[in-house]
Amino acid sequence: MFTRTMIDRMILAFFVLVVVEVRGDVILPGEPIPEPNYKPDEIIVKFDSAVADSLAEQLAAGVPIEMLTLTESLDNLNSRYEARNIGAIFKSFYADRQRIEALLQKDEAGLTKRQKRLVRRLRRAPKDAKVPDLGRIYKLEFEPGQATHQAAATPSPGVVNS
Repeated sequence: MFTRTMIDRMILAFFVLVVVEVRGDVILPGEPIPEPNYKPDEIIVKFDSAVADSLAEQLAAGVPIEMLTLTESLDNLNSRYEARNIGAIFKSFYADRQRIEALLQKDEAGLTKRQKRLVRRLRRAPKDAKVPDLGRIYKLEFEPGQATHQAAATPSPGVVNS
């Protein structure tokens, strides 16, 4: 049924699979430690609508980061971890949504090929489909060396996800 050569090849293939799988999870002595696949001094946060609106207004007005007033717990986290930069991930989300919604009202004859395709896709979408509010997602940058994983793990009212 199985020849000796076939059995040897199956054992070798199994051994190679096991070694490759184990080797991927283990750092051997002398190997460099890989860089983390995240930036340790940044957190991506989705705020609830009230906090996001307040933050957008304050940032547009030029309020310095250390003077931002959001919620008590977020203000405490900001003073403890000293955020150095706060910015929206999708800066033009609301303007883009309005522009896309306006395409539905235009005559298709005056649209470009790309716009026509977008309109067809929008019309195919369910009527009650809700577009997620990506305008509330912000990137918070901290000074290097901060324990930002603790800040991300701290539950806070006003934060939907971190």
